[in-house]
Amino acid sequence: MTIGFSLGIVLGVLFGPQMDIVKPLGTILINLLNLVAVPVIFLTVVLAINQMNPKHLGRLGGKLLIYYGLTTAAAVLIGVALGLWINPGEGLKLPDAQVEKPETPGFSDVLLNIVPNNLFQAFTSGELMGILFLAVIIGLTIVKMRYSDKDELRTSGERLHRLFSAGNDLFFLLLQGILQYAPIGIFAIGASSFGNQGWQTFQSLFAFTGVFYLGVLLLWALIYTSFLKYANVSIKHFFTKTKDAYFTAFFTSSSIASLPVAIDAAKKAGISERTVNFSLPIGAVFNSDGGALRMG
Repeated sequence: MTIGFSLGIVLGVLFGPQMDIVKPLGTILINLLNLVAVPVIFLTVVLAINQMNPKHLGRLGGKLLIYYGLTTAAAVLIGVALGLWINPGEGLKLPDAQVEKPETPGFSDVLLNIVPNNLFQAFTSGELMGILFLAVIIGLTIVKMRYSDKDELRTSGERLHRLFSAGNDLFFLLLQGILQYAPIGIFAIGASSFGNQGWQTFQSLFAFTGVFYLGVLLLWALIYTSFLKYANVSIKHFFTKTKDAYFTAFFTSSSIASLPVAIDAAKKAGISERTVNFSLPIGAVFNSDGGALRMG
């Protein structure tokens, strides 16, 4: 992906809008990732719940809450510090515009979004919170069936577990095929984006985007690497194995599309399958450090 990423930027800058011709190749990549994203997220969470006993699940959940809280707080603090220090909006004049303030959803609205009223709607809408809710209750139900006192329920539970496991293998095999195509799609997205917008546009926005990406680098250098060192994980090894997830997230600008790639990359980095399957889908909903950094 690194070669496709670099080549796309270079050709986009050199040939400009002419590179729009390759844009459909990038759209195909995003569509393919969205195609497998929802099944992968759903199946991985169901399997993660079935791979852990309740005590381990509780301990992992507690650790995740601490981790999510610390990284989110750090992202906000870094965002505030950079904003006060650099002040990227200083001297910028924007035309007056009438913008309607969006309504903030109430607690009941958030709760209703978590609990879908239609099984198929939850999958077709791509609403992560609803998908996670279904995955959790179905996963827990299968666990209860597998350890039931009734032979029929135990047998059905084991069959369902094998079915979900086979489905997970199927979609991750599809994902491996999509990742073979990913360098072409990343190249196309980069070339068409830089070709249409032009280098001058990116330069004019650098004051804003540059501060944001500086914040990302600081978050990585100060916070994430500290967790890696605490866990005795090689920083170079981890970054090498997970770099494809960063490139995919950067160019697709979609957490749901890049999540399957992130799950695959985390497993390649040596993180246990049950930890990855449980923590990454939940983190995609409740641990948006990039959003916290921008808010800061």
